[in-house]
Amino acid sequence: MLDQLAARDQATLSFGLWRSEDDGHFYNEGDFAYHAELDFTQPWPELVRQAHHRAKESAQRVAPRDDLFAAISWIAQADLGHAARR
Repeated sequence: MLDQLAARDQATLSFGLWRSEDDGHFYNEGDFAYHAELDFTQPWPELVRQAHHRAKESAQRVAPRDDLFAAISWIAQADLGHAARR
């Protein structure tokens, strides 16, 4: 999914890990937030590359498990323009 977001010019900001239990509930297993480390003054393509790199580094530290899911936060370049107009 991280590769697909980057291929569509989307910058990933963070992801959270959730564990699914047999009782139907989900439990937080950790968050990886790296948006504060991103340089939003860079040209958008470079920001996307930097965000993708940080997301992939974080994801590689997670051992795959059948009961683990990720919730990913991302933005498009247009989202920054919208936030700046507020």
